[in-house]
Amino acid sequence: MKLKVEEYYDKMAKLYDELYNTPYWRLYEEVEWQILRKHISSLGKEAKVLDAGGGTGRLTIPLAKMGYYVILLDISVCMLNVALEKIKNEDLDVHVDVLKGDIRYLDMFNDETFDLVLALGDPLSYCIDYKRALKELSRVTKLKGKVIISVDNRLSIIRRILERASLEEGIENILRRMNKALEILEKGDFEREYPIHAFTPDELRSLFEKCGLRIVEIAGLLSFIDLLPPSIRDKVIEERKEDILKIVLKEYKNETLLWSAGHILVVGVKE
Repeated sequence: MKLKVEEYYDKMAKLYDELYNTPYWRLYEEVEWQILRKHISSLGKEAKVLDAGGGTGRLTIPLAKMGYYVILLDISVCMLNVALEKIKNEDLDVHVDVLKGDIRYLDMFNDETFDLVLALGDPLSYCIDYKRALKELSRVTKLKGKVIISVDNRLSIIRRILERASLEEGIENILRRMNKALEILEKGDFEREYPIHAFTPDELRSLFEKCGLRIVEIAGLLSFIDLLPPSIRDKVIEERKEDILKIVLKEYKNETLLWSAGHILVVGVKE
């Protein structure tokens, strides 16, 4: 039986890349790559990379073009089919292997197989058992190797729920919103098309430590921009991208602003 998250991404696979082809998400990727380049710069070309929950190959393809060997793993066959077509079109077959799999169960890989493990695009938030998943991601990472993940930010989710309140919906509905936000604040769990767990920075620090990973960087994506009203973000970014990028790159590691970011990115080293 398919998980809800698998069903959702099977349905969305052919639309996925285009849905994220917006000024906001292009800026998100640019900041994400600024961070990634810093942490992959020391990798030798013989390095093995796992792109866990890598979907349509958003990260796999650029890494393969750089000469790295990448295993792209995802739970959705339809997302992987899109990735396979793109990989073939780019003649990158020699650099990439594509596997269907669940990040909670990486039994197909031996301990300490990969120099770099990525779980970006929030698969840790969507996998139901994030503790098991990170333990597995750490297990298959070599000593001194890096695990880089991104997740949904709990405080940002709460802010979005409450900022949509209006008097027109009535006081009772506003109170329901507040109670829903309180429940998410306490547990981190909620459901949209599939179950999601949103994290706090402290929760991530504890989780990484328990999995034998020392955090070397924690960042908010995109903390400063996510404070703007959603209705104007794309227009502002489109018109003043370079100025906006400078602001974001200056503030993305500011932990005072972590609460506002839609996503938290964490880099850990296995020790």
